[in-house]
Amino acid sequence: MEKKKSIIPYEGALLNPRRDTTFKALFGGESADSRFALKSFLEAVLESRIEDIQLAPNELSGDSDDEKQPRFDLTCTIDGEKVNVEMQSSETFLNYANRVEYYVAHLLNYYSPKGIHWKDMTKVYQVSVLNFLFDRSSPAAVSQYQMRSEDGRKLNSRMNVYILELPKLGEEPLDIEKLTSAERWCTFLKYADDPEKTDVIKSLCSAEAGIMKASTVLSEISMNEAEWLAEFARDVAERDHMDLVASLEEAHAALAEKEAENKRLRAQLEELQNKCQ
Repeated sequence: MEKKKSIIPYEGALLNPRRDTTFKALFGGESADSRFALKSFLEAVLESRIEDIQLAPNELSGDSDDEKQPRFDLTCTIDGEKVNVEMQSSETFLNYANRVEYYVAHLLNYYSPKGIHWKDMTKVYQVSVLNFLFDRSSPAAVSQYQMRSEDGRKLNSRMNVYILELPKLGEEPLDIEKLTSAERWCTFLKYADDPEKTDVIKSLCSAEAGIMKASTVLSEISMNEAEWLAEFARDVAERDHMDLVASLEEAHAALAEKEAENKRLRAQLEELQNKCQ
């Protein structure tokens, strides 16, 4: 009997951690290595020591059937505080700032039930890892956002948003020693599946125990053909979406050109009518 051909591209190939399916498998697994990697990643981003971390449901219900029902990539509780972690591999949302603001507000609302005292409201964190540029006005790869006054005074620290922009990091030459822990994680996520960056990944693993665990988990899940099927399906869906967006943009451009032509013709008609009067 002929041996079934594997869908894994080549021996040792690694899944793309910038795909949300792989990202969730990497950090949301039940293994000790996966949990250690998630804890280390969040400690690096939040710049805070985490004693306890527990996974939580990724889908939060709204107060009514009419409300949006956000489905998060990865939700967890760290020392009693709530964190949503999202991987966005492509710029498929034109108003991502609105989306991330809605997410963190929904987290605060959901985990602050009726009757709770204002002083007991938990802190919530939205951590978004983006494989596209979000804020082109700043070179920072890792940014934190809170509610502040126009002159920078902080209103409160209940809602916290962290944006990690992978394209802003990882350009050659790389000096691992000069990168912050969060920047090292960004570099890992950007290059983990690139066979030409194995030396970079090895250096990152030597510098960060959490990244070493993440690299181990990625290698393990990359041997699972079901994970490759999920990645392929996600890739096809994103390509279809980009094609749809491109088609709509072409249609809008054609419509604008048609309207401009009609305007020009109307102006010519008015000019002729004026001459005939």
